[in-house]
Amino acid sequence: MDWRSTSVVTLLLWGVYGIFASKAGEIHGAKVSFVFEAAAFVILAVVVAGSSFGEFAKVTRLSFMFASLMGLFSVTGFYFLLRALQFAPDHLSVIIVITGLYPVITVVANHLLGAHLAPHQWAGVAFGLISVVLVNWPR
Repeated sequence: MDWRSTSVVTLLLWGVYGIFASKAGEIHGAKVSFVFEAAAFVILAVVVAGSSFGEFAKVTRLSFMFASLMGLFSVTGFYFLLRALQFAPDHLSVIIVITGLYPVITVVANHLLGAHLAPHQWAGVAFGLISVVLVNWPR
């Protein structure tokens, strides 16, 4: 597999993820779903790290801090996604589109920190923002 096919698999998995999160949340609530998701992350982390424990020698104080913040923001984001699905399960498509725009935040923040974007990349950011408006447009 190359980066394109693995990206498409990720897209499909995350697309279907929202449906299962909504259905499970309707039955047992977001908090229980959050525990199941956290358990799945732990299992995956153990499987992935199991073959590369030597890489932990590369950890520095700075990388530890960044990775810890990454984990904290990620898990907190998943918690709020599940809460959003709990509050409005009938708005699944809108919730998934809005939360799926997180790369726009990353790109703009990186730009503010000095990264440079090509014009077509800025167009992608604009189209992403337009998609939220269009999905939320009243019928």
